[in-house]
Amino acid sequence: MDRKNAVIIFLTSSDEDVVKGFSMGACDYIKKPFVKKELQSRIHAHLIQKQQRDELDRQNRELRNNMEKLNYMAYRDGLTGLYNRRYV
Repeated sequence: MDRKNAVIIFLTSSDEDVVKGFSMGACDYIKKPFVKKELQSRIHAHLIQKQQRDELDRQNRELRNNMEKLNYMAYRDGLTGLYNRRYV
């Protein structure tokens, strides 16, 4: 997993640590003492968001690839690969 895509949730009892945690790249926090169900719910929510981001990234890559193919087909002759009149 890339560090830039990592989901970081931290536990803290200090308000000062909240600011420090977010400045270091955390995406969520839970105050101590914590409730197990709350922690599980937040983890589950962040995992769903991560899956959605990954799916969106995959779809964007696919779209870029398809656009490149479409542009190639629009500006080049399919038989020779030479530029056609649309390119000029």
